Amino acid sequence: MDNKSKFLTPISLWKAFDGSLPLKTTKISEVRFDNAVYGEYYFSAQSTGGDRVRVFGLYVAPDDGQDVHNSILYVPDVTEKISYDIINEYVALGYAVLTVDLYGKREGADNYTAYPEEVAFANYERRDKYINTVPESADMSCEYVWVSVLRYGINFLEQNNSGKKIGVVGVKDGANLAWQLAAVDQRVACSVIMFGAGWSAYKGVFKYSDDDIVMDEAKRRYIAGLDAHAYAPYVKCPLLFLTSTNSGEYDFDRACDTLARVPADVECRFNFAPGFGEFLDENCRNDMRLFLRKHLFGESFGDLESPELELQQSGKYLTATVSFGGDDNVSEIKTYINSGVVNPAHRNWDVCERVSEEKGKRTYGHILSVNDTNVYAFCVVKYKNGWTVSSKVQLIHVDGITPKMSNLIYSGKNGLDGITFYSDGADVTDVFVNKDDFIVLEDCADGIKGAYSKYGLITYKFGESSQFLNEDSMLKFDVFSAGFSVIRLTLMQEKQGGVKEYGFAFEVRSGKIWQNKVVKIVDFKSQDGMSLKKYGGIYALRIEGDGKFFINNILVI
Repeated sequence: MDNKSKFLTPISLWKAFDGSLPLKTTKISEVRFDNAVYGEYYFSAQSTGGDRVRVFGLYVAPDDGQDVHNSILYVPDVTEKISYDIINEYVALGYAVLTVDLYGKREGADNYTAYPEEVAFANYERRDKYINTVPESADMSCEYVWVSVLRYGINFLEQNNSGKKIGVVGVKDGANLAWQLAAVDQRVACSVIMFGAGWSAYKGVFKYSDDDIVMDEAKRRYIAGLDAHAYAPYVKCPLLFLTSTNSGEYDFDRACDTLARVPADVECRFNFAPGFGEFLDENCRNDMRLFLRKHLFGESFGDLESPELELQQSGKYLTATVSFGGDDNVSEIKTYINSGVVNPAHRNWDVCERVSEEKGKRTYGHILSVNDTNVYAFCVVKYKNGWTVSSKVQLIHVDGITPKMSNLIYSGKNGLDGITFYSDGADVTDVFVNKDDFIVLEDCADGIKGAYSKYGLITYKFGESSQFLNEDSMLKFDVFSAGFSVIRLTLMQEKQGGVKEYGFAFEVRSGKIWQNKVVKIVDFKSQDGMSLKKYGGIYALRIEGDGKFFINNILVI
């Protein structure tokens, strides 16, 4: 690492990389269980001035009598520990899987990747100023060292599966590293990237806000040589990108910008999980499976282009026209729309009503509810052969309308549109979840449907400009509970420096009828006992509690 050029690009950064050193592999354990062979290994990676990184990894292959398999390098979020359950899913699909420890030494870990002192900052607990910024040169950064380790991981897979294909699957911060592999390592046959899409230096500064980041030389060096979106123009392998619309860590809008940088001649599929936060839905899981089988096993499932979405305003009416291929194979199309919420993590996505259709094209309508603001939209097309594809998010600036005020926040008549599950703190290791395990809509008393989630419910409808709260406002809603429940309501307010929460709790006794509740906004209190004084910035209502209860007909009165 003797290249101290101040500004390195993806090309110049990796030009001098030496990935030819012997691995010096050591197997420390092997177990055969449930049709798989689990092996723990150490191998050596890049040289760091007389010493080498010593990598710890878990390699799992199908126990099917075959010596070689198409393989996957699985790159989880850097702080995540190795998960056998996740790896087993890919092994059950017929792949050999390698995942390596990037974190380094941590409390309670007997085996871990050892970084020589020259690159000791690559140990996550010693990262200091060497992550998401470049104080000196991009080759002296956590990300460069980690990607170097992963490239030697590809060497390991090559040696153990000669002549077979290698795919990369990256999740969250691991996805940001996977973008680099997809661009600089020609041995990668395909890449599945989830959540991470660069723009790390812009975290918290949203694409459509008036704010901008405070730029310095260290950030410029990072953006030029390491941030994932800088690698998108150099991607050579087929790529599948999956993310949620409401992740607080990974910006949905900026992810679409990264996708726009991928060369037009590279296969680039993408799909978004509407209303999800830190997880992905079953449609995304199916896409992942089909994509890997196509590019690692050569199976054909049809080549479908991403749909195109065109927005047009006519007075207070907005039309969204979806153009798509494979009309005869389409099973469902939904168009989602949000009015005026700059932070993508805080958007409520309403489903538009279909107003007309013709072959390869469907038009959806939406009545605008705000004055002089931005409207965001995207669509999701689901096909009978298992693929689900999305359009990129589109923006239209609308004005000259009379605002439509609405006091309705959520109604069970609209299914689960307008409400979703609150996933923070959910004890789930896999990034893919079945939505039915998180949130349900069930018939309760009198055949009226209500929403329930054991993790808690959240509605982002409060962030839209059609919703106004003041000191006289009240929340009115219906609750059904078959047993005793303590329900906690939390209004979430975005403030400079973080989120302020104001709560109110009440008891609901069991009953076989819907119970109507009214709560005054002035009764909500912060943890230090303070009431709401200003009502701007309230973007969500969270509903949690003990016991199983269902919610319906949330209104502001």
